[in-house]
Amino acid sequence: MLVMDVRELSGSDRAYARFWNHLHSIETALAGVKLGLWLRGPASIPAESPDGEVVVELGWSISADQFQYTRAMMGADAFRTFDWSTVQAVALARFELPKWTHDLLTQRTGYAAVVPGQVSGWWTDQPKPASRPDGALLPEGGMLADQRECLVLVDVDDWWGVLSGVGLGSYTFGAQLEAGETVSFLDGDGRRWAVRRIEDAEPGEVRARWGAPAAERARAGAPAVRVRVSSIN
Repeated sequence: MLVMDVRELSGSDRAYARFWNHLHSIETALAGVKLGLWLRGPASIPAESPDGEVVVELGWSISADQFQYTRAMMGADAFRTFDWSTVQAVALARFELPKWTHDLLTQRTGYAAVVPGQVSGWWTDQPKPASRPDGALLPEGGMLADQRECLVLVDVDDWWGVLSGVGLGSYTFGAQLEAGETVSFLDGDGRRWAVRRIEDAEPGEVRARWGAPAAERARAGAPAVRVRVSSIN
């Protein structure tokens, strides 16, 4: 289970962090919640939708560090008539949500689970798995090519973030990179790449070379893991 540390936060940020932790808990997952929206104030509870496809939780701050929430079943019509100006943040959006839901989130809030230009795939030297991608690279310039420098992206509970050196050892492939090993990455098109860690990228360099979307998904104040890829096939 992921947990957002609230100790260094203040005001409504603490309330949001607690709501985020609630959404990413095992209990909420077992309840089938696929989407969580953080609102600017108390929610106008949507009517139960007869074509409801998505279990949604709407949360808002009721004190400096406490939140309240309501749960609703919403379908396409309910989403389109929802007052999106009340949404402050998308706190959870599962990959398995219907595509129209992700498209609507992008249109109305600018939210996206993926980073523009990312190349998704698997950290494996075996044939292409049947499972969904478990890794991703963000190549400089937006195209994966031989000897290209890339940032490493990780799936943070259905949202892709930039990996820092602090979290590198949390992953099997990361421990291998940290040990100076070359790791095999298989992209979605079936191309295989040899990946080797080089000098980490400082926050300013991440923004300058990989853009604001990458910088905004990187750990504050921590260098991002940078790798160089070599084409194997």
